[in-house]
Amino acid sequence: SGHSPIIELLFAHHPQLFNTTDCDGMIPLELAHAFGHKDVVRRLIRISIAHGFNVPQFVDQPNSTENQ
Repeated sequence: SGHSPIIELLFAHHPQLFNTTDCDGMIPLELAHAFGHKDVVRRLIRISIAHGFNVPQFVDQPNSTENQ
């Protein structure tokens, strides 16, 4: 997606946003997964691991969305 570099930049400067929830309690990674944005999911997983955040259970590894 054309937004992936923006997401990378945003989270690089504000990693705390990774755990920010929307009104339904979903974090950005869950939203990207729910809407099928595989490239964003992969980037958010890499960012979360780099900053020591836990990756939600529905995502096992960085390549988990590539085979779907």
